[in-house]
Amino acid sequence: AGKGTNGPIIQCAGGLNLTYVTLTNNWNSRSGGGDGAFEHDGGAIHLLNQTADGNTNYVTLTNVTIQRCHSEHSGGAIHVHGQFLHRILLQNCTITQCSTRNTSDVQAGGIIRTNGGTNATLIMDNCEVSKNYTHNVGGVVWWNAYGNKDSETTGSCTIRNNCRFHHNAAYNDGGAIFNAGADLNVASCQVYSNEAITGVGGGI
Repeated sequence: AGKGTNGPIIQCAGGLNLTYVTLTNNWNSRSGGGDGAFEHDGGAIHLLNQTADGNTNYVTLTNVTIQRCHSEHSGGAIHVHGQFLHRILLQNCTITQCSTRNTSDVQAGGIIRTNGGTNATLIMDNCEVSKNYTHNVGGVVWWNAYGNKDSETTGSCTIRNNCRFHHNAAYNDGGAIFNAGADLNVASCQVYSNEAITGVGGGI
């Protein structure tokens, strides 16, 4: 895929399961607004989880490579919108050189940006994540557990099993990870050489 107004490579409502897939060289430059308010989010994948059906709100990426994907707004690689999200699981994935566009309107998430939801869970397992950038917060992950404004939300963000986050950057806070309100767990991983250019939390 290439730069244009065609949106993300994959856009769907509900769950998603990808195995041994490469998504590369896409720029989601849709302008958004109106009925397509979130169409400019997600350089590679944009998920609209607007249904309460518990069987459809699981996202699993296994042995997936996402590289050189960019978003006009949020989620350079992946954007998830919707309060009914249950879980995002990334296993053995490589995500590199993804970004959000360098404008003041950009929200966050060099690779992943989510509005969260009740008990929403992000798990990254043995992933290589490098050279990603956002012009706001969360060079790699912007994880918001407060996405459902009508109820208290908890949720969790777990980075584990030899994940490697390096040479990522955010213009503001959280060079690698910006976590808002979820339980954050990082174990047996390497987080190094990340940068919060004007803010705090070079790594997290």
